Amino acid sequence: MTEQQPPSVIPHNKKVEIQNALQSRIRAGCPRCGGSSGTLADGFTYHPLQNGDPTAGIQAIYGTIVCAVILCNTCGYMTEYSLPHLGITPYP
Repeated sequence: MTEQQPPSVIPHNKKVEIQNALQSRIRAGCPRCGGSSGTLADGFTYHPLQNGDPTAGIQAIYGTIVCAVILCNTCGYMTEYSLPHLGITPYP
């Protein structure tokens, strides 16, 4: 019996687009261990942008930064890269 893999979250062509954009910009290996290879996580992270005074409890979310995540194949360190900064839209 063969173990089934869950369906991919990021389409293959979008992964290639992200990998190409990162390869043209990254000049060094892992910032933690110096490892030279990493894996693109099969999903995005989302960082909400808030305005208002957090000490007063008054905040509103006014945007989100969508990031690709690279996992170091040596130590597992995660680095995030802003897709808008790379000129990539997260969805087809």
